[in-house]
Amino acid sequence: MSVILISLIAVVLASGCVREDDLTGDQRIYQLSQQLMCPVCDGQTLDQSQAQLSEDMKAVIRQKIEDGDSNQQIREYFVERYGEIVLASPDAGGFNLIAWLMPVVIFLGGALLVGNAFLNMRRRHRFNGGETHNSKSQDVESVGPQPPSDDEMDEYLERAKREIASAIGEPDRVPPVQQETQENQ
Repeated sequence: MSVILISLIAVVLASGCVREDDLTGDQRIYQLSQQLMCPVCDGQTLDQSQAQLSEDMKAVIRQKIEDGDSNQQIREYFVERYGEIVLASPDAGGFNLIAWLMPVVIFLGGALLVGNAFLNMRRRHRFNGGETHNSKSQDVESVGPQPPSDDEMDEYLERAKREIASAIGEPDRVPPVQQETQENQ
């Protein structure tokens, strides 16, 4: 089993080590057209673009390959002519390093947040003794203040009615609730 696994890894690694000299001219053109962006198209590489400029750039690539230029020299030619925006993937150096590192940082940060959430849930579960709270009264007490009682609500409503009556200019008018209260006294 280990021999099969080692030979499989060797085949995968060997296939990734194709040298530039081993490729045909058409394969190199295709490879470079995937690595260079069309300057007039939105988000398309040369192999995806149908614009005339991309066809002209492919012709320049073909000519430079026939002249014996390496892939790196051809990429540098287009960078000098159009700027680094022509590269499909930016160089992993300088300010561009942020573009390469940010996905890794975001992934690791998300993994840490999820792991921390799971640890907190386990701690909370252990702290509560594995029990869940189904009682609404316990949940309400832990959330905040209790709602007012019926007596407190009646007193508040009476005060509000008095204030409204005095605000609209009828201080002599006593709300019906207060009349009953005054008659009982």
